[in-house]
Amino acid sequence: MSELFTVRNFHEAHPFMHKNLQALKFEVANRDKNGLMDAGAIIEKRTGTNKRHSILIDRDAYFAWLKS
Repeated sequence: MSELFTVRNFHEAHPFMHKNLQALKFEVANRDKNGLMDAGAIIEKRTGTNKRHSILIDRDAYFAWLKS
């Protein structure tokens, strides 16, 4: 497994990949439609009884998804 990033940290590490943070958030929000989940680029980390979950981006899987 490659390095994992929060959405914000991924954008900070690769600021020229997306026009802005909102563009990356939109891409992540549509992960089931655009194939990011199937590619293993997005990891949903559920914590306890909290209804919300953390979203992590697997850097290597994300770049492999871009190339596909």
